[in-house]
Amino acid sequence: MHRAKIRLPVKNSVCLRAFVVTLLLTSITWFQSTGVAAEAKPNIVYFLVDDMGYADAGFNGCMDIQTPNMDKLAKSGAVLESFYAQPVCSPTRAALLSGRYPIHTSAYNIYGPTVPWGFPLQERLLSQALDEAGYTTAITGKWHLGDFAEAYTPLNRGFDFQYGCLGGAINTKPMKR
Repeated sequence: MHRAKIRLPVKNSVCLRAFVVTLLLTSITWFQSTGVAAEAKPNIVYFLVDDMGYADAGFNGCMDIQTPNMDKLAKSGAVLESFYAQPVCSPTRAALLSGRYPIHTSAYNIYGPTVPWGFPLQERLLSQALDEAGYTTAITGKWHLGDFAEAYTPLNRGFDFQYGCLGGAINTKPMKR
């Protein structure tokens, strides 16, 4: 397989604890091929990690955080190094799943639990295209693209399986009162 190599500006490193927390909160989208010609279709795995610095994985040169499984995946697959993230998580997720910039989808801010809208239903998502191509699709981690109505949730947007939170602001640290 080919490995894409595009230079990105290096971001500040985050500590190991923050890396582990964000990795747990990662929106991992896993697609497994199905059907008669399953061996002809590759498995596709996307990692969208909130707050992870570019150099916080071994395959990008990190020496103080061990990421052996991510390194193996990177070595055997394609590493997309030039995805331009948005300032907050919902527009970044929307752009990755739709292939469109926020200016074209109106996904400018976070789709919080109190707003009566979500990522526009007329926008076709990668999960829907892969589902139509015969893939089994799954998403784990944070969805954060709207959950005020059932139509906006992952299982109604092309995903066959979903595990994780529909909203954001997930905190795994103990709260002090």
